[in-house]
Amino acid sequence: MLSPQTPASTVQDTDPLITNTLTALAQGFVPAFRDLSNGETHISTLSNGEYLDYHTMDNLPIEWVESWDDEGYAVALKPTIVAGYIRYSEFYSLLDIANPRLDG
Repeated sequence: MLSPQTPASTVQDTDPLITNTLTALAQGFVPAFRDLSNGETHISTLSNGEYLDYHTMDNLPIEWVESWDDEGYAVALKPTIVAGYIRYSEFYSLLDIANPRLDG
């Protein structure tokens, strides 16, 4: 686990997923989830609707959740639900973020 005092260079050297996530956030990407079966997309939010800068399964549509823990928190989603980001109304999966298509 990273502490608040962890230098950014250490984060980048440690985990490419963290680096890609930080880059995505800096470029205006908002954490979201999409149901691949119908294209429905939901931004990661608190129960009051406030947008989050990280992915959470809480507050997603109840029909997307496959199982909950003893405290009522979502712990598994349907197989058709994928995490990703929204930017300018376009959805990008985590795979898209990790392997961006380059114009050439």
